[in-house]
Amino acid sequence: MNTLQTAVKDFSSTTDAHGRPLNDRRHWLNFARGVGTAQAIAAKIQLAEFRELWKRTEHYWRERTFDLLRPTWDSFPAEYYGYVAEAEQHKNIAQSPDERAPLSEASLVFVYHWVNWPKDHPDVLDRGMKFTDEEVSKMETFGPRGLAEYIKILRNLRKPKSAP
Repeated sequence: MNTLQTAVKDFSSTTDAHGRPLNDRRHWLNFARGVGTAQAIAAKIQLAEFRELWKRTEHYWRERTFDLLRPTWDSFPAEYYGYVAEAEQHKNIAQSPDERAPLSEASLVFVYHWVNWPKDHPDVLDRGMKFTDEEVSKMETFGPRGLAEYIKILRNLRKPKSAP
């Protein structure tokens, strides 16, 4: 599990001016290989309790990486990954020594597949959990008042509208 933690921390600690992981080919390859190595080690776990601990730990680090990569809608621009200008697209195949290498598609595939929530992983949050009216009332009096106000707004939005 330490291998996975080390891989994620190394990947997330080297960032560009925008807080994104450094768009360096080896940086991404090393991260993908680190996660893959951690998974290969974990595959040898025999005890069910330790396998469960691994799954939960892996998911924790997966979520941290998801937060870093923000792989939804418009996360990173195409230029982050490689060369997109028509006059420079040939650099995605071969670069001179002073040009950065584009990110490897193999590492991108591995990382982006890994950060997505696995279908067989249950969510520890019960989506039906709600504050009681008493809890909201207590928040209104003693705080956090802003949370109480927000919850009341959500509940009003969810109320069925009465017919005129």
